[in-house]
Amino acid sequence: MAEEEKKVSLISYKCPSCGAIFNAPQGQSTVKCPACENYFNPLEVKNKPQRRSLSSSGGESSGGQAFANAAAAGGMIQGIQNAESAFAYASALYDEMDWEDYQENSYQYRIDSVADLVDEIRITCSNNKLTYLLEFDSYVVPYTKKIQGIDLLVEKMIKCIDETNETDANSYFTVRQTIIEEIQLNKESILKKLNFDLEQYQKYGADKEEVAKLKERLEEFEKLLDGLVEVKEMNEIPAVQKHYEERDKKIGEELLSQGILVQQEYERAVQLRSEGKINACLNILTKLKGYKDSNMIIAKENEFFDFDDYFEFVGKPYYYKKEQRFKDVVGKDKKVTRQLVGETDNLYEIVDGKPGKEPVLKDLTQILCRYGSRLLYLNINNEIKMFDFSINEDFVIDATKSFETTFKYKYIDKHSSMFAYQRRNSDRSSSPVPGESNEFEMAEIRLSDATPTVDTLFRFSKIVYQAGRIIAFKNKIFVEEQQGKKTIKKSKLVDNQYDFETRRTRRFLDRDAHVTHAVGDYLYYVRYNKTPYNRDLYRFDLREADDQEEKLIRHNIFDVLDVDENKVFYTVGCETFNTFYSYNIETGEVIELFKNVTDKYERKGGYFFLTKSDKYNSFYFKIKEDGSRRILLATNFEDSRGMKNGYFYYIDDEETLKRVRLDGSDEQTLLYHYNDGNIMRITDSRIYCSLHEDVDIEGDEVKKGYSIISFDTFGHKLEKHIFNIKNGMFKDDDNIIYSTYMMKKYKIKNPDKNMNPLVERPILTYYKENIRTNEKELLFTAGLPEGFKEPRGCFKKKSDPLIFEEIVEEKHYD
Repeated sequence: MAEEEKKVSLISYKCPSCGAIFNAPQGQSTVKCPACENYFNPLEVKNKPQRRSLSSSGGESSGGQAFANAAAAGGMIQGIQNAESAFAYASALYDEMDWEDYQENSYQYRIDSVADLVDEIRITCSNNKLTYLLEFDSYVVPYTKKIQGIDLLVEKMIKCIDETNETDANSYFTVRQTIIEEIQLNKESILKKLNFDLEQYQKYGADKEEVAKLKERLEEFEKLLDGLVEVKEMNEIPAVQKHYEERDKKIGEELLSQGILVQQEYERAVQLRSEGKINACLNILTKLKGYKDSNMIIAKENEFFDFDDYFEFVGKPYYYKKEQRFKDVVGKDKKVTRQLVGETDNLYEIVDGKPGKEPVLKDLTQILCRYGSRLLYLNINNEIKMFDFSINEDFVIDATKSFETTFKYKYIDKHSSMFAYQRRNSDRSSSPVPGESNEFEMAEIRLSDATPTVDTLFRFSKIVYQAGRIIAFKNKIFVEEQQGKKTIKKSKLVDNQYDFETRRTRRFLDRDAHVTHAVGDYLYYVRYNKTPYNRDLYRFDLREADDQEEKLIRHNIFDVLDVDENKVFYTVGCETFNTFYSYNIETGEVIELFKNVTDKYERKGGYFFLTKSDKYNSFYFKIKEDGSRRILLATNFEDSRGMKNGYFYYIDDEETLKRVRLDGSDEQTLLYHYNDGNIMRITDSRIYCSLHEDVDIEGDEVKKGYSIISFDTFGHKLEKHIFNIKNGMFKDDDNIIYSTYMMKKYKIKNPDKNMNPLVERPILTYYKENIRTNEKELLFTAGLPEGFKEPRGCFKKKSDPLIFEEIVEEKHYD
């Protein structure tokens, strides 16, 4: 079968419906487009005369959009030969435009298809007043929408601030800044063009009333331009300032009712921070969470940088050193031998560019979280421990049970620092839950306590959802059933809901229910209906009694992708054949969004971003939640590299790094042969990434290493910054921390007799480099050779250290 598949000859087709380019076997009389599911005859398409096409900012560009049904929305223009038709086309396009999507991005200030049309119509219709009205509108309409959208961006910033989503808030702020800068830069040339259009409009037949209206529009547009205010920080935006003031006032009133003087406590916390008393500062700020910049301070004082062998905590650098761990084994002859158990990490503070002599932490396997000067970690015995660097004390939090080394569920409580985690239950006496191999516990550690301890909250077999205050989880209970004269004890699965605010557990859904989502005051759950491909979706109202009547939402579905309070997004079918739907619970409206999607998706800004693939092709789509717009972003899609400033970055199946606007237009190839690059940072002006390449030849073996390169956002002005590294990680947009691991030769300057003066060692070195200024700092070096000369003196107690000097070998790289 594999040999037959290899012999299939593929040909590239372009779908006449959506414009997607895809691969399919050659010689078929009928071809199905895997992007839009439409069928066509390739011979008929080949012989069909081509129509002229102009793209619009709606994204219907050369990549094609499968789903535009009208010329105004789709950009297919045919036979526009006069100013009247051009003006009508542009007016219709403005009515159909998705302005909200257009306003969210910092690119495309004029609409391409209209701008192209203006250029062509001016050649044939330069004596028609509508030509100049068309050109006037081509600037004023989209620019006005773009300026009005600035307020929308601020609203989205504020929403992100409320959700403590600093990344997206900063992204919207960057878009706002870019828009204002671009418009102010072109302000004079735009106004000059508009005044010219006004003069020509009057010259070629516009009456006094028409001219007066256009003058009024021009004056209003000038006021809009003058009203643009550029700021340096997000907090300087008046609407953001007002939001902070209103929020602080509301928080202050709530805390005052609890007897807390919020401003006084905040000032005390700031003072404690300045004195270096971070834990005491955090203990206060967690109670004031959300007030002023308390969230930012908490986040800052709870972060750390963890990368390979390098660890940075409270501004100090540390080094992970792997060391062998042994245990004593008693043999049959009672002889004790040391047996290798494995390797463990010891953490050493870096002093003067070298690891210290004694470890700060021993036998650790994973650092879990930070609270001020405290680190929560697991040791080799899977015990959970805490080390406080301010007093150099190690706390054993719990040594009675065996913990999971991978902690999947982390949660910081709103009022006091808390770490919720999953751990393996050491009690193996009870039978496991059907379908589950182990039983776990959810526990709480209050990191702010003087002596933190574990408080077990509840037992579970599998956590299926975690969101805010509500966690839905599966639990095992035992019930007794009477069968004749016998009483049989059976295990049963029960869903529970735990409230972190009240520390109360509620039991509900005592049948075979599987919770999928928790939104607001609702839990959504499914029950299997005969097969796993047929599930019934229900909604449980947490405000009502536990024995409430079940509310059926949808019947015979395959999977639930996402849920809002009044909208459900789900699929019907199976893994290989399914359809994606949107269902409005209040109105009962069902919208078919897409066919045969995968369960890997991202939801952002009112759109779903998802992949679709067949045997020969892979596509990446952007679909509006209400189904009104579907955009093909990428063909031959392999892997996403994220979104930045209105662009989607991705790798195709030929290891090419590309980007495309989020409206589907302006696809650009940035880098060919992007093989094994595991480091990437996309900034506003440049893209930094790693490239795996051959760096040296030793004998007949080619050695590989990483280089850090960068190029501008169009793939031009390529620069190589760092050559031949082991690995790297960006700490922020400016600084990268990277390591080298090389064999180096040393000469002993003061060797003993009969000692070989040449030694070779593998040296691990870490650097921090500012990628913009190329300022490099050596962080530490490990593995340097060291030793002492033979002891001398009367009692041979005195010894001198050996002096090593590196032999620098010159290497030339072509």
